[in-house]
Amino acid sequence: MTYPDIVLKWGVTKSRDLYSWHLAVINGQLQRKNGSVVLLAADGTEAVRWHFSNAWPSKWDGPTLNAMSNEVAIESLTITCEKQEQV
Repeated sequence: MTYPDIVLKWGVTKSRDLYSWHLAVINGQLQRKNGSVVLLAADGTEAVRWHFSNAWPSKWDGPTLNAMSNEVAIESLTITCEKQEQV
């Protein structure tokens, strides 16, 4: 059984947690983690939750920086996992 990668995208923030996790893997320190992705309804309540297990960051993309643009700087992290389930 294989599962699709999870791709997280966010506007650049001061938090380096996800980037640091990816950097540790690049430096040979594989840190597998479990987590959840939660979809919220318009009123802010939880609509759906997916759990993932034994995951590691397999790709990080930094923002495209263009001084002539007013677009939001977006980072993304691709997470590969061994298991996913909707709960």
